[in-house]
Amino acid sequence: MAPESINFRRFTHLSDVWMFAVCMWEILTMGKKPFQGVANTDVIDQIENGVRLPLPGAYCPKRLFDLFQECWSYEPTNRPNFIQIQSRLK
Repeated sequence: MAPESINFRRFTHLSDVWMFAVCMWEILTMGKKPFQGVANTDVIDQIENGVRLPLPGAYCPKRLFDLFQECWSYEPTNRPNFIQIQSRLK
């Protein structure tokens, strides 16, 4: 979940953007669990300290991973919206 969802139970289209990028990362890793080996209670600490999921593999284009990084911006208003995401994915 996005940090604002974890911390404040706030769910918006921008928290959906965060989760969209996580889902795409899971697909590209063939179903790896995000933050494998990190206790669920420690994941938010990692996120708040700037840790993000790694490059999902050598076959993931840098431009796509850069988009994921933007989707995982801590500040929701710094994330692209779905219209922007769709445009970039084309």
